[in-house]
Amino acid sequence: NPDEGQRHVRITQVKDNGVVQTADGPKEKVSVVMDTEQLDKQGNPRKLFQRFNKTLHPMSSLRKFVRSVTGEDPGSELDLETLLGREFDVLVEHVTHDGRTYANITAIIRPKRAA
Repeated sequence: NPDEGQRHVRITQVKDNGVVQTADGPKEKVSVVMDTEQLDKQGNPRKLFQRFNKTLHPMSSLRKFVRSVTGEDPGSELDLETLLGREFDVLVEHVTHDGRTYANITAIIRPKRAA
């Protein structure tokens, strides 16, 4: 896991997970994989993973994530591939659950646009 604190990331993969069984029943899911600037012992970037319900409903986490990353509302349709290569900073917080530590993204900090 990346260390806690502010981390620079780049989206390297977006994946349609199809229908996944959840505590709330079957849901269509997508995953976003981000490389951080931190390297593991083998010299590879440490990764952050974020999974979303595959919906762009106005209150959905995916829509909020896209809006935070791009600065634009995605509307009702989005080609997730357009997120590939996007760079921004995130705040990472560690949470331990059932003996495992997870790196959670608690905030997205988009780069300022050039004036």
